[in-house]
Amino acid sequence: MTSTLLRQWRTRLVPIYPGEGGVVGLCLAVNFFVIAGIMFGRNARDSLFLMYFGVEYLPYMYFANAVVLVVCSLFYTSLVDRIERGKFLAAISLIFITFLIVCRVMLATQARWFYPVLYILTQAIWNFSLLQFWTFLGDLFDTRQAKRLFPLVAVGSLLGMIGMGLTSKPLVGAAGTENILLVWAGLILTATVLGGIVLVKYRSARIQPPSDTASAAPPTRPSEWQKFKEGATRLRDEPLLRNMALITFLLWTVFTVVDFCFNKVMRETYPDKDMLTAFLGSFRGWAGFLCLVIQLFFTSSLISRLGVGTTIGFHPSYLSLSTLWMTLGFGYTSVYAAKMGDHVLLYTVQDSSFQLLYSPVPLERRARIRGFIDGYIKPLSMAAAGGLLLLGTRYLSLRDISAIGLVLALAWTIVAATTKKGYIRALLENLQSDSPALRQAAATALSKLKDPSSLSILSSSLRSESPDR
Repeated sequence: MTSTLLRQWRTRLVPIYPGEGGVVGLCLAVNFFVIAGIMFGRNARDSLFLMYFGVEYLPYMYFANAVVLVVCSLFYTSLVDRIERGKFLAAISLIFITFLIVCRVMLATQARWFYPVLYILTQAIWNFSLLQFWTFLGDLFDTRQAKRLFPLVAVGSLLGMIGMGLTSKPLVGAAGTENILLVWAGLILTATVLGGIVLVKYRSARIQPPSDTASAAPPTRPSEWQKFKEGATRLRDEPLLRNMALITFLLWTVFTVVDFCFNKVMRETYPDKDMLTAFLGSFRGWAGFLCLVIQLFFTSSLISRLGVGTTIGFHPSYLSLSTLWMTLGFGYTSVYAAKMGDHVLLYTVQDSSFQLLYSPVPLERRARIRGFIDGYIKPLSMAAAGGLLLLGTRYLSLRDISAIGLVLALAWTIVAATTKKGYIRALLENLQSDSPALRQAAATALSKLKDPSSLSILSSSLRSESPDR
């Protein structure tokens, strides 16, 4: 009996079928090296920028990050299907490695103008690396495998954060902050080699024989303006999607406000660049460890027991309390607690809950809606936060800026609280869909509603439905 329970628990925790162990293990390792490199590079970039250019210029960088995110996405999607996938991913990685080596050489000149350039370049490498990795995974697994294995492979990112945290202090002490960029280059090279092994060894199984329609002209791709208009129309007509867009906008705005306060306080607390880099590594390593524990042992059970409509409110509720603390008693402890909780909840309960909100969206529209929210709403929120901080740093104290964050977090909490109703109503509408798969998915999701508030909304929605339906 005990062995059966242990086997069932292991299958749930590590849902790998026979023959998948090798490719999953290598993909997890690739994710580990990609994320560890990003975290190392981010720590070095932040430390160098804060020390040698100034925290007062961070709002400009937040705005630049928004632009970089959009440009990277457009550039990547325009090229990724035109070049053989393995060659494209390898070429991009080699370009990144070259950029990082050149950046290290430029840092030796101590040219002040180069620090914002470094900030933007590392942000571009960060964005491209994530796009690369998930494209790489998409080439290896079909839809059924992806649903089962992607959460497991994603654990590699948390392990990468933990590994970075454990090694950051000794590496910075031995090599110095500037040379951490070379560590990042080495990790990219390692991930590229492992990724190449995976593609050569395992991707052939996914290659399909050419069909009779292979010579047909490819379908016309909609323009960015057409995609934007479609996304805006969907948000206007569908309450659930409108709430999801508002959540995304408020989330990243509050995130940026807290991040600015955190960087400001830590820059004053750690006056040496190597000390600051080591601290940032330790901080993000501990955050990764907490993320791993919560994701493995708490997130799924909380969502199952309380419902996605409830857990989507955990993150804004925490930030409402923490920004209130920052407003009443701004200092190291309140800012540290706000940033740590923000980081941990964002990459565990919040992300898992938010992704589940996409489930009522028909599959043929889901990718476009996700692209609209991530490709337009998120950069817009980052740009708005940059503008807000640019004005705030001129006329307001950090305590006042925290108060603005509190107002935004409270607004986010209110929006999150109304999302449950839109989610349930979207599922009910899907029961009348022409798609059997969509009807089945909606029925399954509705059958899993257990918390009293969700059942109450479901009951009232059913009573208000027209009898003809």
